[in-house]
Amino acid sequence: MAFDVRVTEASGKSWLGEAEDLSPFGMRVRNGHGRRDSVVRLDFDLPRGGPHVAMKALAVRTDPDGVAFAFVDVDRTEFCLVRQAVDDLLLRRKLWIMIIEDDREVASFLADYAEREGHAALIIARAEDALAYLSHDRPDAILL
Repeated sequence: MAFDVRVTEASGKSWLGEAEDLSPFGMRVRNGHGRRDSVVRLDFDLPRGGPHVAMKALAVRTDPDGVAFAFVDVDRTEFCLVRQAVDDLLLRRKLWIMIIEDDREVASFLADYAEREGHAALIIARAEDALAYLSHDRPDAILL
């Protein structure tokens, strides 16, 4: 299910895109033109009449069709809201897979494979960041 999302860059410039592939860890925005490694604010209403959410995100992948964002500095309430919305949209439960890998090509390959198989993937490059994340949530699987 696609829905509108406003992407606001650090410079204040913003653009409207179409979100897809929503997961508790991030989303892909079509019609986007962000730069990889840029931090943005994503403003959107959760699907099916859910509440408005504004989340900080990092552009982790770009391609001609859009940008993939990973949510960062997410508090537990925001995470639970998004995860519940995602769970409500799914006909079958996906696995939430954390990929801890500092090689971007390997991490992207693993994430792409997991997503093609119908799972949600979160890439974290540093073990310290993974431990911080694990202090407030547990993925279904972790790949090292």
